[in-house]
Amino acid sequence: MIRKIIYFIALALFSFNSIAQQNVSIGPTIGLNYSKVNNPTSEFKAGFNGGIFANYSTKTDFGFNGSLIFSQLGNNVKNSENYLTLNYLQVPINLVYYFGEGMQEGSFRPKVFIGPYIGYLVSAKSPGFTNEQTLTFFNNMDYGVNIGAGFNYAIKTKTWLNVDLKYGYGFANIPKDGSILSKFQNRALSLNAGISFPLGTYDKKTGKMK
Repeated sequence: MIRKIIYFIALALFSFNSIAQQNVSIGPTIGLNYSKVNNPTSEFKAGFNGGIFANYSTKTDFGFNGSLIFSQLGNNVKNSENYLTLNYLQVPINLVYYFGEGMQEGSFRPKVFIGPYIGYLVSAKSPGFTNEQTLTFFNNMDYGVNIGAGFNYAIKTKTWLNVDLKYGYGFANIPKDGSILSKFQNRALSLNAGISFPLGTYDKKTGKMK
């Protein structure tokens, strides 16, 4: 499954490059999650996320964003020391709308975005259970939608600081049927920062990548 996800990201990056190489950038991202499972006894739990992402953008208005992210979700339990940690490998794909223009150094582009994500559960942890035991309670796959806002700032021409604040709303029932758990979905608020670098070499004379 992980191979399929990596292949999917590689295919998406190739497609971005084929559409318009001069407007594609790629780089690392890191951030924090504030997540919970939607049930009355659940409290938000802090976690880490990080990975790589790629942007495709026009000089004005619309663009796309895709990522391969390791993301720690789960929750704490009210009035208890119990907790649940669910570690996913996530692939979000977002449609982005930019309010600013330009790609030169100093360009500031506020943005809003929305798009689906899929996630594959790679490990899990809960007090009193091993990773293997905890995994038996949960489905391997998760999916949902992200919605958010942020900005891109050009540190230099087509090299961007990317800052995103997003809310992830899971649609999948994460416990397996017949488990001791009810039907719960993931919820997460995430703040991320990353640096993206252009694919290719920028030609100042033509204003294009080569």
